[in-house]
Amino acid sequence: MKVTSIKTVPQTFRFVFMSCVLCLSLLAEAQKITPKLNEIAEIKPELKLELTQELTSELSPVKGSFFQSKNIKPLKRPFKSEGSFIYLPNKGLLWQTKKPIRSLKLFANNGVYKIDEQGKKHKEAQLDNDFFLALFAADEEKLARFFTTKKLEKKPETNLTCLALTPISSTMKSLFESINLCTTELIDGTKLPKKIALIEPKGNHTEINFELSTEPVSATELAYFE
Repeated sequence: MKVTSIKTVPQTFRFVFMSCVLCLSLLAEAQKITPKLNEIAEIKPELKLELTQELTSELSPVKGSFFQSKNIKPLKRPFKSEGSFIYLPNKGLLWQTKKPIRSLKLFANNGVYKIDEQGKKHKEAQLDNDFFLALFAADEEKLARFFTTKKLEKKPETNLTCLALTPISSTMKSLFESINLCTTELIDGTKLPKKIALIEPKGNHTEINFELSTEPVSATELAYFE
């Protein structure tokens, strides 16, 4: 995957990033997995488990909702937005903002796409998707390219793992003073954000909370990832 330098990120990406970063959900049932496994005769238990995990990571999307509150110093009330998302590991993130403005975007490995009312995808300017998707997936190895990371003390009652991210590059420093990323771990070991706090140099503060969903993913939604 060809990655554009973070220095080329346009101003509009700041708004997209602030308004659209992340949401969560339970893994949907991978109904195609069981029949495939049952067709394998005399399969070893350990091999069957390994194959199940591989198929699940490829076929099972994560669905959820997000609630965002952005506190801007001159304003007395925070700017709020909400929506839903579908995350397909190794494929990308389908992000739908429902309030206050409706929009649908796909953050894929090869670029960002705006989806119109007819369901057609239109590729937008190339962005540094490694940064965006690494943050959503809580990929510490990739995040280390942009931030120094420090694990915060884990609170047993929340079952969350939190990281304090401090920008390394001058470009990132101009966008964020720091980021706090709290994640939850799904049954298959996948890490996903539960809460993200973005602190800007000028003191503006954005908090995004995510909730898992049991709503099934439709064939139409999955088709966007193809």
